[in-house]
Amino acid sequence: RTISDDAVRVWVDGKLAIDDWAPHESVVDHAPLAGGRHRLRVEYYQVDGWVELRLDFVRGTESSTGTAGPH
Repeated sequence: RTISDDAVRVWVDGKLAIDDWAPHESVVDHAPLAGGRHRLRVEYYQVDGWVELRLDFVRGTESSTGTAGPH
């Protein structure tokens, strides 16, 4: 799960898993992830104002909701 403002992309094992590559206010994006080891690549950019990037790993038994920033 990511929480980002302005744009983020996440690849897991070379495959694009989160593609929210347009300016936006703080938003939560989700992508499934199987157990085990993985290669991650994260791209992020900021236009102006509030800066936020968070990458969380949540087990299936835990809450998968996130709270975006104050916008």
